[in-house]
Amino acid sequence: MGKVGGHLVSHLLSTGRYRVHFLPCETDYMKGRWRKEFKDLITYDPASLEIDESIDFCSVMNARRQHFARVTSTWFYHELNSIPKKVVEDINSNDSIYVCSSFVADVFEDQGVTVPMSILGHGFDPKLYAPARRKHGNEFVFLCVAEHTPRKNLPMLIESFQKAFQGIRDVKLILKLGLHGEGDIRRYITLPEQVVLHERRSLGEVSLARLYQRAHCFVLPTRAEGFGMPVLEAMATGLPVIVTRYSGHLDFCTDANSFLITNRGLVENSVDCFPHYKSEWGDPDPDHLISLMRFVHGNYDQALERGQQACRDAHSQWTWRKQLSRSFP
Repeated sequence: MGKVGGHLVSHLLSTGRYRVHFLPCETDYMKGRWRKEFKDLITYDPASLEIDESIDFCSVMNARRQHFARVTSTWFYHELNSIPKKVVEDINSNDSIYVCSSFVADVFEDQGVTVPMSILGHGFDPKLYAPARRKHGNEFVFLCVAEHTPRKNLPMLIESFQKAFQGIRDVKLILKLGLHGEGDIRRYITLPEQVVLHERRSLGEVSLARLYQRAHCFVLPTRAEGFGMPVLEAMATGLPVIVTRYSGHLDFCTDANSFLITNRGLVENSVDCFPHYKSEWGDPDPDHLISLMRFVHGNYDQALERGQQACRDAHSQWTWRKQLSRSFP
């Protein structure tokens, strides 16, 4: 969330057409990383200023925002296929909204959201996420960048990888986990010499980009994504991507530029996973995941061709500048 907001502020400043203020949330864990340009924009009394539009990037569970601007807008991510009626009312309390993918737009419309809505995707910095040269060397690395939550489905990834490559020691799966930490993830690992947890929880964007550039394939059998920023970042470096055929990342993942895991349908979500209410999400097929990982490993030249197409698509359409300029020229 802080990353998305930071890119929005930077874009607005770069155009030279907007007067920008920054209102931090009380529990903003990004506070220690704010750049000076952000600190200079901080205000804690927006009602005293003449604000044309306020924009909050948040989940549907925080949809009812303070009205201190001429237009109150909220930029939503969302991963489930339904929304409680009370939350729909909160969404409709805004003057206008942005959603991060066509998947979110379709869910909102289906659930009764009537407020004016625009699709505003996320992006990447092309200076950081640059194409990298790859070849099938002595060690083949599958990479996953994700939080260990039920939605990201990492236990299924680990078990599928271990079935696919047991005994093939030159193939590894690196899991770059996030701020939630490793939790109980180690109990699923039976091949510790092949399934490796990246030790650093928090990486700057430079280090994260290098992680993508050094891998051979990105893989994420997610149950649902509002957008899927790590998928896009991987694609921007030319990394072949294996990801579920369901939800927000299908705005930029196609059969021409990705390897899409069959979604067997919709299943009940885990209420232990934010936003904590019953709904549904996808059900990726583990056997198809195994097949796709083995194909990429065994046919890497073909996989690289798809990765190169992904790289071209990402850089032509999905940089932060291109996406944000659609709504903020």
